[in-house]
Amino acid sequence: MESDHATPSDQAQGRLDRIKEHAKDRLGEARDEITREFSEREAELRDDIADRVDKVSGALHSAAEDINERTAAKAAHYTARNVGQASALLRDQDLGDVARDLGRFARANPASFIAGATLLGFAAARFVMAGSRIHNDLPGGSHVRRP
Repeated sequence: MESDHATPSDQAQGRLDRIKEHAKDRLGEARDEITREFSEREAELRDDIADRVDKVSGALHSAAEDINERTAAKAAHYTARNVGQASALLRDQDLGDVARDLGRFARANPASFIAGATLLGFAAARFVMAGSRIHNDLPGGSHVRRP
């Protein structure tokens, strides 16, 4: 409570201090809300990416089944297992950590990284082609099968 003996300058400074404190509290609340919202959205994004990686892993396993050469099929299954493990890591780690780990792996094992990326590309293409075939078989689709 302000004293009757306080100068107008002291009274104004007191009001300014209260306004600053109120603004500081409101900013803290807003920061906490933004941080919470970001964490929730990051978790949703991680789960979505992990689900997609799981699908790619399944497509890699399917592609491996179609490969006649035994060594190539083993390599495809190995890559598919690793991609499946990556989806589990995505669910549990921060996306920045995942990106840094992937970068370290690529620098340490460029051949493996390129081979894995190539297999992922083939699996993704197969996944997309399978999706377009399913779409075409649905009512309203073009009913033209693509090879």
